[in-house]
Amino acid sequence: MARLSTTDQLADLRRTYTGENLSQAVPAVRDGGALLPDATTEAQQQLEAKVLVAGCTAASMLQLMPPASIVRPAHAFRTVEPGETLRLHLTDRALGPLLFELLPRTEGGFGMGVAGLEHRQYRRSAELTTGDAGVVLAGVDEQAWDLGMRYVRWMHEHRGVEYTEGGGNDDKIAESATGSALLRRVHLWHDASWLRALPMGGAWFVE
Repeated sequence: MARLSTTDQLADLRRTYTGENLSQAVPAVRDGGALLPDATTEAQQQLEAKVLVAGCTAASMLQLMPPASIVRPAHAFRTVEPGETLRLHLTDRALGPLLFELLPRTEGGFGMGVAGLEHRQYRRSAELTTGDAGVVLAGVDEQAWDLGMRYVRWMHEHRGVEYTEGGGNDDKIAESATGSALLRRVHLWHDASWLRALPMGGAWFVE
């Protein structure tokens, strides 16, 4: 068997963390930058840490969807492409539960979701941005976005809790760089039944 080139070996190592395919990982390795680049600003780290927490909560809802099982792997994120702009590829049916956790709203005077988070739609992707930070949801076209928002509206109707759009929670997450780094390496847990990642004071609880 032919020995893999250094580029191929590094690409395979990167794919272990990100879940990318070769056409995504090899060009990133050949660019000569960091193998797994981290977010470089506090704002980006904060947003990515909040997206990770929201994704873990959304995955709990995915486990309850048919065929419901506590042992069937249920994750919101299928693949991550770490770079200056983080690109996330979602699993089936994950968009709605993820948006429900992330989009800002106010319930009973309490802010929920990410304060200031806005949606920008492109032809083949959607961006969630706070103005100084953002993540791209790859493959989420306008039709997919509308389906995700249909789930959000259904959840509000099902819960029967009065709310207003906007507001959100602007609390800072401690050690957000750790949460951001976990999101950019989230494929490490793809075979596990679930991933729970929660900020606890100055540390993170991960299982």
